[in-house]
Formats: sequence, C-alpha cells, structure tokens
Amino acid sequence: GGRRTYTHSTISHIQSNTETASTSLLSLSTFDNPPSEMSEFQKRMRNIVTKATPTRRKTNGKIPKNLIKVTTLDEYKKIIGQTDQLVVVRFYAPWCKACKAIAPSFYRLAINYTDALFIDVPVTPENSNLHQGLGIASLPFGHIYHPTGGLVEEMKMSKKFFPAFARALKTYVDKNCNVEEYEEANAAKKVASDNYGIHGKSP
Repeated sequence: GGRRTYTHSTISHIQSNTETASTSLLSLSTFDNPPSEMSEFQKRMRNIVTKATPTRRKTNGKIPKNLIKVTTLDEYKKIIGQTDQLVVVRFYAPWCKACKAIAPSFYRLAINYTDALFIDVPVTPENSNLHQGLGIASLPFGHIYHPTGGLVEEMKMSKKFFPAFARALKTYVDKNCNVEEYEEANAAKKVASDNYGIHGKSP
C-alpha cells in the first residue's frame, strides 16, 4: 500500500518506450508503404482478416415452377392418378449426401423439360410406408410415370446412374420409346400396382 516513487531516469525510460510504441502504432496505420515493405505482423493480420471473410459462392436457389414436394402417400397417389403430364419423381433424404449431390442436376431436368411435372419425395418418419410400398431400396431413386402407361421407369439416381436416368427421361419426352422398353415398363408398373395401387392415369 506504499506510494510508488519514480526517479528521473525511470520517467525518461517510460517516455522513451511510449514514444517507441506510438511510432510502431503509427507505422501500422500508415498506408503509404508499398505491400512489399509491410512487416511480418502486418502480413499476418491481413491474412487473418482475409480468411475471416470467406467468399460466398453464388447459387441459384430457385425451385423450378414445375417441381413440387409431396410428403404423403395419399397426395402422391392423387397426383399420379390425375395428371395428364409426364411425371418424374425423385425419392431422397435430407441427410443423404448422394441425394444432395444430384439435386442440381434434377432441377436442371425440370428446367429443361417444362411440360413434365417433377416431384420431390423426401423420406420422413411419417411417410416411410410410401417408400416401402413402392419398393424404394436405395436413395436417391427415380420413377417416371407416363400419362397413359403408368410407371414406365424406376431407376437409381446417384451420380453414377443419373446420366442413364436422364437419357431414359429424354426418350419419353421425345416420344421414341420402343415396344420392348414398354413391356419392361409394364412389369415395373405391376409391382407398384400390386403393392399400393399406384396405377397412373387410365387411358
């Protein structure tokens, strides 16, 4: 609790240190120096600030107008049974990395084929019967329904298989599928019909 005393030499030393510190701070705030003459400390600080402000990627988060989300079996059956459009379905899970990877490609299909109806069907605890009833064994998975042929394609949609799915869709958009493909499609349609009555629109 005693009172601290300073000698003349101590005060001079403090003043000298203060002036040195002020000069250092002044040099840090001076922008006249070219970047090559910046101190290591200044460079480190600039790098920290730069890293703290990451560059945001520009993403187009717009959902195509012809794409809807369906979460219940009743809603799914109603849409498939009543529409006059070609219907393209993606079964996916929000936590599935493979599903997220192909989402932009699925959206591009919707943008390219505006006359078709695209449906996103996420897996939820409430609609597991929908996926089980349709025999969805893996995710992402795709269905294509023709307005008169019902379920005509059911395929894997992961990155490896997506090009084949896109080509299959194009054949129905271009209306050039052959009889053999139609016979195979009828067999796939029967599976869905037997399980949950997913018939597609009647001719």
